[in-house]
Amino acid sequence: NVRWNDYVMEQCGSTFAKWWKSLLVQDDEDAAYDIESVFDILPNIENNSNYGKLFLKGFLQQIKEISCIPVIQDGKYELVKMNDVILDDSGIIASEHPIFTEEEFYLFTRFKGTLPHKGIRCHTRLNSLLKHFNISKVFNGRHLTDLCENHHFIEWLKNKDNSIKFLGFLVEHGYIDNFWNYPIFLRNNGSLGRADNTYYDIDKYVDDLSFLANDLPRLDQQVRDTLTEKHREWASYSRRFKPFMAYEFARNIFMQFNNFRKKFMSKENSSHFLHFLALTQYSDGIPENYPLCMNDGEILSGNHSVYQESDEALAFAAHSWVDKSWIHFIHNEYFVRDAETVKAYLSSRCGIKPLTTNDCYKSFIANDKLVGKISDRIKTADSSKDFYLYLSDIQDEIGNFTPTMRQSYTLLSTDSKNEDWLPITRTIFWDDDEWCEMTAQPWMPDN
Repeated sequence: NVRWNDYVMEQCGSTFAKWWKSLLVQDDEDAAYDIESVFDILPNIENNSNYGKLFLKGFLQQIKEISCIPVIQDGKYELVKMNDVILDDSGIIASEHPIFTEEEFYLFTRFKGTLPHKGIRCHTRLNSLLKHFNISKVFNGRHLTDLCENHHFIEWLKNKDNSIKFLGFLVEHGYIDNFWNYPIFLRNNGSLGRADNTYYDIDKYVDDLSFLANDLPRLDQQVRDTLTEKHREWASYSRRFKPFMAYEFARNIFMQFNNFRKKFMSKENSSHFLHFLALTQYSDGIPENYPLCMNDGEILSGNHSVYQESDEALAFAAHSWVDKSWIHFIHNEYFVRDAETVKAYLSSRCGIKPLTTNDCYKSFIANDKLVGKISDRIKTADSSKDFYLYLSDIQDEIGNFTPTMRQSYTLLSTDSKNEDWLPITRTIFWDDDEWCEMTAQPWMPDN
């Protein structure tokens, strides 16, 4: 009797399997049962009672051999055997929020087999059944990195929404550590790259460096910010990306500056990069051939004769005896943002400073290399008068004249008969009554 009871229970399990399968047949859609409800009545495989085990034995022997897993093939509802089914153990499609559509899954994975019907794909009883027999085709986390070899997937990943979904999935399921060496991170220019050659966050420098975008592969801002918002742990992964070293970046640009110089010929690019250097306090200054734009529209190479505009410098440069090529004022656009920081940097690191009165005197009037040129320019009464009036105004800044200054700078003089330009080393008198009386004496020599 015991053996008979055991036999009956096995037959019950086998018969139940056939009956259960019949509920999944959908010859008439109007009469079809809800497949999720059908899977709800699957027996618990973990049942440990004696009769429960016997029932399961008969059920499992029968269910293994029959086509009982609903799928969609070529757009049609069908039942297939378990060994033809793909079990997604990764969660990339067997999820309430699948990352791929079925079409994308087949295209990207090239997996042979068929996914269970989406209505039962996440059903715990189905997954328990498939895992129990272990004869299905299992897609698990180890297969995810194979996606990176599929060009269809690579193109799909270049879409921002897709990138956010996929990276969020990797973070949420703990797969992200397997992907740091794969080019799956969407950059600002729409390309994909590895984390170790992609900058994570250089937003504060983007305005200044956008014209060098090809040399700034950075994580797409929307992707980064959305992941940060949705996944608390994402921000901690910033250290896995390429660190932005401002000094090294600028140094690399300047080391091969001839290859980049054309990009710096515009006022916008030149001023933006100098702003970047000022913000990061780049210590090496600018190259000798760095293009600088002047207020008059001229573009000069390097800092020679370039100054920051100031009232004193403008007034000095306006004198007729100052050659226009000696003083050029860097364009005011360089100071549109963080003016004081940029001005201080130009003065301390680039040798571009505002001219003080003392600078005007020492760098030009007392500069032996320029004394001769100034001397030639003060050979008219008006220019000479203007020159010496200027010296009178700045007399507190004047030191001792150099020998070259004393021999070169002249004054328009007269002996009451003839006029001549005499160096200031000569004894020259004021034109007053006593001078007129003395020069009229017949014994006074000419000159």
